[in-house]
Amino acid sequence: PDVDDGLDVARAAVHFRGTPVPGPVGLVFEFPLLAFAPSLDLDLPDAYLEPPLDFGLRGSTLLLCVAATLVNLLGIGLLRTSFGGGPLRRLFDLFFAFALFFCCLPPLRFLALQLINRNVARRNEARRRARAHLDAQLQIPDSAVARNRRFAKDRSALLLAAAARDRASAKPTARI
Repeated sequence: PDVDDGLDVARAAVHFRGTPVPGPVGLVFEFPLLAFAPSLDLDLPDAYLEPPLDFGLRGSTLLLCVAATLVNLLGIGLLRTSFGGGPLRRLFDLFFAFALFFCCLPPLRFLALQLINRNVARRNEARRRARAHLDAQLQIPDSAVARNRRFAKDRSALLLAAAARDRASAKPTARI
């Protein structure tokens, strides 16, 4: 997969305080804040996927909300028709318009969430394809991706060992 521009890489490097280190193939960014033990091989196959957005209402709660909205709409409609004219009728016309607007919000929100979730599914599929491409590159022992990954693991091990030595040699200081 092609990267449109280096902006996302630059943002990640700045956000996580990455420093470029010459690697076997080009530059490799080192992130001391994100270092973990080299014995841990985190394989999180779904951690890079976005979860779809949920509508939030289910079952009896949804039915109660629909019933309350419909009773509100019908009640205001009946009250509106019982007044012939005048300022009270105009007030109930306003309430009726508000009740109609209120009835339209949940279906519009549901449709918006469906569109958003469709885009989330597209992005997740693109991420799966990118992951499959990287996994295929890792299977080729002499690929640039595999060499950079080995370099990063070795470099991470060195940094963690140095940090452990520094912690072990540090003298405890008394706090007042």
